[in-house]
Amino acid sequence: MSTSISFQLPDDIRTLFDVDPKEFCSKLQSEIESVLRSRPHFFRYDCNDARGEIQDDTIVIEDLEIDALGNGEATYRVTEHVHMGCSDLDCDSEHDGQLSFTYERLSGSVVIPYREIQERPPDEF
Repeated sequence: MSTSISFQLPDDIRTLFDVDPKEFCSKLQSEIESVLRSRPHFFRYDCNDARGEIQDDTIVIEDLEIDALGNGEATYRVTEHVHMGCSDLDCDSEHDGQLSFTYERLSGSVVIPYREIQERPPDEF
């Protein structure tokens, strides 16, 4: 299922788009990292073919580029520490990927499309 995350940029960052594109990209990168950290469902991965509880995760956005129309891409790296209670297993995993987004200049919003991974319902005992 495809969905998206949308958020507003503060006015002080929005004004940098035309004035200082390099600084705009730096601030936008920080904003995207902050928003994605608050959305644990954005990155879902399996650890040893079993799903566990994500105890801690680190998200780093790199190589952010944006064109004059507001279309952009970035590389991300996610490091997760997953704990699977029933198996008493801990797993650290690192994932890299590409992220695309659109900056809508008139509204000041950033839209990040992604494919939502459905969670499996719990097993019955």
